[in-house]
Parts: sequence; structure tokens; C-alpha cells
Amino acid sequence: MPHRIHIGKVIKELVKIRRVSVLDFADKINCTPRNVYKIFSKSSLDSALLAKISKVLGQNLFFYYLTDEEILEYKNNTHNEEGLLNSVSDVESTLLHLKTIRKDKSKK
Repeated sequence: MPHRIHIGKVIKELVKIRRVSVLDFADKINCTPRNVYKIFSKSSLDSALLAKISKVLGQNLFFYYLTDEEILEYKNNTHNEEGLLNSVSDVESTLLHLKTIRKDKSKK
């Protein structure tokens, strides 16, 4: 079953929580206050506009369309990627340390 969400209501609530006036929000997303109220009433938005609003509000609004299982999978994958990046970083640090030791030995 598709994940149903009224993204306009979510955006309206986030604007309210962040205490941003409709006028300021309209200015930040390059539209009129009247269009902001239209956005608040829409159950779906164009992805480019949603991306712009996400950036302005500092929150990835695309996550609202994911199921709980998809969010969990994303978190697990991100955690695994971070672990891999940390491992690569550890290897790089070790190699750099070994190069430094080699340089020190060759100077003696």
C-alpha cells in the first residue's frame, strides 16, 4: 500500500515550528505568499520545488514518502557506509604513519 502523506500540511507545520513568517518563507523559495498558501494546501509537489523547500527548511522532506521499512534500510545502509569509510580512513592513517616511520628511519 502506498505511503499517503499531505506534504503541504507537513511544510506548513515545519514553517510554523521554525517560526518563519509566510512572507519570509515565500521570499526564500522565490514565490509569492499566495503561492505559499497554495503549497500548504497541496497533497503533492513537484520534486524540484520539494528539494528547494527541503533546503530552506533544513530538512529532507523526501523522507516523509518512505515507509518505516525503507527508512530502517536507509539507516542501516548509511551506518554500513560510515563503517566502511571509517575503515578506509583507518587504513589511510596507518599507511601515513608507516610512511612517517620509514622517513624517520631513513634519516638516521
